Amino acid sequence: MAIEKVSDQARRHIRENDQRAAADLLMQAFRDKNQQLFNIAVVQQANIKKLADQSAAGILSVDEINREQAKTNAALLHLSDEYARLFEAQSSPKAATGLPRWAYGAAAAVVAIIVIGWLISNSAPVPETFALEVYLHEAGAEEKAIRDGQVNLRLGETILQSKLPLDAEGRATFKELSAKFKADSVHLLYFPSTSQRFTVKSQSAATLSGTNQSIRFALEFVPDTTQFSLTIQDAKGRAIQDAEITIDGNLHTKTDAKGYFQIPVAKAVGSTILLVIESKGKRIFSQDVALTSRHTILPIE
Repeated sequence: MAIEKVSDQARRHIRENDQRAAADLLMQAFRDKNQQLFNIAVVQQANIKKLADQSAAGILSVDEINREQAKTNAALLHLSDEYARLFEAQSSPKAATGLPRWAYGAAAAVVAIIVIGWLISNSAPVPETFALEVYLHEAGAEEKAIRDGQVNLRLGETILQSKLPLDAEGRATFKELSAKFKADSVHLLYFPSTSQRFTVKSQSAATLSGTNQSIRFALEFVPDTTQFSLTIQDAKGRAIQDAEITIDGNLHTKTDAKGYFQIPVAKAVGSTILLVIESKGKRIFSQDVALTSRHTILPIE
C-alpha cells in the first residue's frame, strides 16, 4: 500500500476543513529543509489561531471568517504544491535540470517573497479604529431594552477609559477603539443606577458593518435578599407571642415567646413591603412599610 505523500496529506486536511492540522504538517515538513517556506507555514499557523480567537470572541462576522479561511486555504494549498514540487518529485532537482543546489534555495526564496506579497495584497485593509455598539436587554426578551445605568467594556485585559450611559433604546456606542482590540474577547461591565445584582445570561457574536460593530448582552436581574426582623409588642411593652406574620401575601412566619421574628425577603433594602400581623385570629396591623435590615421594635396599640 502506497504511503500518502505529505502534500496529499496536507490537501486532505484542507478538504476536511482542518487548517490547523495542515499548517502543523507543512510546518514540520519544511523544518530543516526550507527556512523561507517553513516561516510562511509558521505565519499561517499563527493566523489560524488568531482567526479562531476572533471567532470565539464574536469580533468577526460569518462572511469575514469565511473570507479569511479562504485566504488561509489558498496559502496552505500553495505551500502543499511547493513541497510536492521541491521534495516529492521522482527525480532529484539536480538530475532533472542540472542546476546546482544553491539555485533551488534562491528559487525558494523568490517563491517565499511571492507568497508573502500575495498574502499582503489579498488581505482586507484593517481600519485604524472602529466603533462598537453595545445593546442590553432582558434575558429571553430581546425587545425589552435595559435603559438604566452605565456600561463599560473589558477588551482582552484592557478596561476602557470611561463608562457610557445607556440611551432610551438600551444602547451605548464606544467610538474610535483601536483596531488592535478586534482580536480580543469582549466582557461587559454594567453599572445599574441602583444597587442590583445581575448575571449575563448570553452574549451575541459581534456583527460587523465596515468599521462599525454591535454586540448584544442578555441580563437577568437577581433580587437582593434582606433579613427582616421585628419585635412585636403591645401598648404596655409586652411581647406578643405566636403572632402570625405575612409579608406581601406569600411569606409567613410567627413570633417567638419574646415577640421576635426574622425572615429573609427577596427585595433590596428600602423597598416597600406589605406587612400584615394577626394575633388570636384578629388582624392587629396591616400597612406598607419600608424594608430594612436593622432590627426594630414595633409597638401595636
